[in-house]
Amino acid sequence: MRDSSQKKKTISQMFSDIRKEYDFINRIISFRSDRIFRNIAIKKVTHLERVLDICAGTGDMTISLLMKKSFKGRVVLCDFNYDMLSLADSKLQKLGLRDRIDIVIGDAEELPFKDKSFNAIIMGFALRNLESIDAFGLESKRVIDGKGKVVLLDVAHPENRVVAFMFHLYFYKIAPILSRFFTKNKYAYQYLPQSLKTFYNQKDLISKFKGLGFTKATYQNMLWGISAIYKLRR
Repeated sequence: MRDSSQKKKTISQMFSDIRKEYDFINRIISFRSDRIFRNIAIKKVTHLERVLDICAGTGDMTISLLMKKSFKGRVVLCDFNYDMLSLADSKLQKLGLRDRIDIVIGDAEELPFKDKSFNAIIMGFALRNLESIDAFGLESKRVIDGKGKVVLLDVAHPENRVVAFMFHLYFYKIAPILSRFFTKNKYAYQYLPQSLKTFYNQKDLISKFKGLGFTKATYQNMLWGISAIYKLRR
């Protein structure tokens, strides 16, 4: 338990340290594809009313959702890092979207919400930072209603060998070097790529979620698997 707690504190501090340049560097090293992938992911939940954005960070997933004219509901942003949520709050106020959201500090593996509180859960580029996929999966099932959806977006493992080679070269070698031009925090942009190396591939992660009791669990590769959208049903 001490090791788990310390890891969460370390990751939280890392995000606090890079919060000011986080959005900008993401746009640079992803060639703005992160925004495209978010827009595709949130289309799955635009018809719903109560959405929980877990590990909401600076609020990009929520902003993508609220900017869709077809979405008429509200979003709760939940993250364990106060500094990132403060940035999200400022961004949403500037966009005139603050009245459609609530902000809650909370752990994705021990959510501070009642059972069946939401129609859907969204998450963008945070799965790899979780300590326990099991705890997160069970908590997600608990807080969504009977027909609830979970839509998770993250960097993934390309399934084509040629794409995998090119992606690995860029993601593990070039991107960390590129990020040094924009931040003094070298650790963060070494950790973020390395966190994928030990993370589940798409098929194994889907099997994991099915084992946690989700009745439907599928994934959709983006650009041959450099990212993936995971779609789960309670």
